[in-house]
Amino acid sequence: MERHDSTYIKLQKHLDQQAVGFPATRTGAELNILKHIFTPQEAEIACCMSYKFEPLESILSRTNGNVDSADELKQVLARIQEKGGIESRVISGKMQYCNAPLVVGMYEFQLNRLTPEFINDFDEYTGTKTFGLEFLSTKLPQLRTIPVAQSVHPRHNVSTFDEVAALLHHAKKPFLIADCICRKKKSMQGGSCRATKRKETCLAVGGMAEMALRIGNHKGLICMMQEGSHFIKRTDIVLGMNALRYRDGAQLGQFRAQKVEAEGFRSGVFVEIIDKFRGQTV
Repeated sequence: MERHDSTYIKLQKHLDQQAVGFPATRTGAELNILKHIFTPQEAEIACCMSYKFEPLESILSRTNGNVDSADELKQVLARIQEKGGIESRVISGKMQYCNAPLVVGMYEFQLNRLTPEFINDFDEYTGTKTFGLEFLSTKLPQLRTIPVAQSVHPRHNVSTFDEVAALLHHAKKPFLIADCICRKKKSMQGGSCRATKRKETCLAVGGMAEMALRIGNHKGLICMMQEGSHFIKRTDIVLGMNALRYRDGAQLGQFRAQKVEAEGFRSGVFVEIIDKFRGQTV
């Protein structure tokens, strides 16, 4: 065991108790992922947080001497944010912080911090059944697959929740169009997307966009709602938590890592095969 590994094991166990877990593996790839983002001190501070947003004072009360003052804690949290290790949000005019899951969360905020070593550790970790079961078995799925601008004929009208344009219209500003980290990772591995040459295929909305702009490590293009609407009309997307993603099963990291079928993600649209057509080719 390397020096400070016990600190990262402590953080892994802490993150594994959050809403979206972070299970351990035999290879220890999860520890390398944490080392890429957190220093030992930052890992200790992250163990004092949870998936719920909290103000600085609440986190400070649990730091057990790892920082000497609120100002020092604020600086440590700012450093972790810059590396995408935690999330933040302004609530009632006051900054609050929380732990971030690996996906959707810490991984996406490595867009400008990717290294070959991190990519190898990430692929090794997310390719395990241990991670896959944790990612797909949360009570509230992180992703919903939504058809956009296509002919769908359900027996009942699809609710407005599944109408992405309506969601965008009522969403909190700002909107931020950013490069797709899955495509960037693929290009660093010598591959390319088979569906499109577009790079700007992620749309962050509201709090996620605000955080990306605030910490400055996730460069993107601020857009108006009309531009956001044009963005979602161009192709199918996957709706994540505060973010929209271009859906390309060959490239989207969560699909590629686990090779999951559609049943792995929630959708309000279903297809039924009518008996008299069963077995016929189309």
